[in-house]
Amino acid sequence: MLMKKFRMKNKKNYFWILAIFLNISEVKAVDVYLDISKSPIQTEGYILTKPERNIKTVEIITYNDIKKLPVNSIEELLDYFSGVDSQKRGPFDVQSDISIRGGNFQQTLVLIDGVRISDPQTGHFNLDIPFTLEDIERIEVLKGPGSSAFGSNAFTGVINIVTKKRGAPNSVCLSYGGYNTARGLASISRENTNTFQRFSIEKIKSDGWLKKDNKNLTDFDITKFSISTGYKKLKLDYGFLSKDFGAYDFYSPGADADSRESTDTEFVKFSLSNNSPEFDIFYRSHFDRFIYKYSLDLGKNEHHTNVYGLNFRFYPFFKEKKFVVGLENIFEEIESTKLGNHSETKYGLFSEYRERIKEKTDLYLGARFDSHSNEKFGYNFSPSLGAGYRILDHLRIRTSISTGYRTPSFTELYYEDPSNKGNPELKPEKNISGEIGFDLTGLQKAQLKTSFFYRREEDIIDWGRFSISEKWTARNIKKIDFSGFETNAVLKFSEFDIKTGYSYQQAKTESVGDNYQSKYVLRFPEHLVSGEIFFPFFLLKNFDATFTCIYKKRVSEDGYFLVNAGLKYKISYSCKVFIKGTNLLDTEYEEILGVVQPGRWLTIELIFEF
Repeated sequence: MLMKKFRMKNKKNYFWILAIFLNISEVKAVDVYLDISKSPIQTEGYILTKPERNIKTVEIITYNDIKKLPVNSIEELLDYFSGVDSQKRGPFDVQSDISIRGGNFQQTLVLIDGVRISDPQTGHFNLDIPFTLEDIERIEVLKGPGSSAFGSNAFTGVINIVTKKRGAPNSVCLSYGGYNTARGLASISRENTNTFQRFSIEKIKSDGWLKKDNKNLTDFDITKFSISTGYKKLKLDYGFLSKDFGAYDFYSPGADADSRESTDTEFVKFSLSNNSPEFDIFYRSHFDRFIYKYSLDLGKNEHHTNVYGLNFRFYPFFKEKKFVVGLENIFEEIESTKLGNHSETKYGLFSEYRERIKEKTDLYLGARFDSHSNEKFGYNFSPSLGAGYRILDHLRIRTSISTGYRTPSFTELYYEDPSNKGNPELKPEKNISGEIGFDLTGLQKAQLKTSFFYRREEDIIDWGRFSISEKWTARNIKKIDFSGFETNAVLKFSEFDIKTGYSYQQAKTESVGDNYQSKYVLRFPEHLVSGEIFFPFFLLKNFDATFTCIYKKRVSEDGYFLVNAGLKYKISYSCKVFIKGTNLLDTEYEEILGVVQPGRWLTIELIFEF
């Protein structure tokens, strides 16, 4: 009850806080945000490194990339990372499952500034991010296991959302589009020599893309609010996200259920960085209310999770930060009308060492030891080893071998309904993965990165059944072998920027019995293709255009092709109009089987930057 009152009070005070913040802010024009394309990578581990010295495969999308792409949310942005599968149930951050290199939605760890925000109840909520697109400096995606640094859930990859700190322009965005979708966003920054503040608020409302009997089945109402403040090396972040949306057949395809769901997410982080020691103290709260048949008020579930965490890092022995030892303590709890009340405490001890030899060779060694209060999960040791070598001035080879693990979510352990049944006897998942990559960089007009990988998985958790009369039951699958490759290319021709990405992956599964049906694990994309072209619109002055395409082909399913485009017109130094179009070919497709996605969707956006 206290938490609900606190949320309502925050909602009522948003605009009051914004008015005060605007009054004290120093308004100044900023045309281009600082160049962060060479900023150190934060996702490969706790020792930051420049992008050209990475050992594992890390792909980055920067703030300037975000401003060009015809996207409206973080979920849509993830489609432009090769090997990353964003399985959306709805647009505009309504809900999406995310996977990397053929993994399922539970096996990707999501971080904000290096702090875990993944949900312990279910991976369906991992992308409930309480920050707006205007708060993001860059998004980094680590492909492959990251458990040697970040522990459980960093099984097939890590997504790190890096928030802005300094140099960002103030902005106000107003947009209107298909299905009566209205959006307003304001992000205001203030800074001086030692301090900075940022305030952002966003509101989105839509009738949704599905109707039945004149009722909206996929309407949504989303509110985001965030504030960040810093003094020298200290930083405090707070984010709040509230969503209410029609979830028609989101979790029960074909049932014709007018489901409805609402979630509240709060995130608080206090950190000390660029120092020794460094630390993060963080808290995440998530509340979910789901009604299976809203018109009949049937099948109501409520779940509330809390995550408390501490992460301390020390950089001894060397003046440069090339050796780190750290401690992490995480406490997770859930109160649920469906899952019951449960809690778990996790302890982690980790260390990393990175060395550069004669400006050509980079070495990396990392290891982490984790223990759990749940005796069934026991202890886990996660080592990682890698090296990179510059063969020629612009050609570099790198290789690594890593391990990953993941403990079951509360839903996998305890959930049960007429169609699904959890399993409290589940074991943690484990894997070992190797990769080799070739990077062609440093050229003025071209860049090419290619990686080949192999991953052996054991005790993989899947929801499966052997006949349609059975419940989908959580179980451990003994062994799965994943292999594949991915490549990314960037070309620059005068004012043209062209980016392409392709990934291929395949799996071999140890037999789990005849007629076995997999709900999640074996439904990965064999082929993923993305392409982007950014260019000035030569026929009209002050126009820029972006054209993108995405192709996905899943195992034993037909592929589908999506075309998106954006056209931006610069009215003045501080005012722009951006017309965005998604799914321009009006393709009929499903990213989650049975959950129909929207057709053609046009949006016009008015942007003020100052």
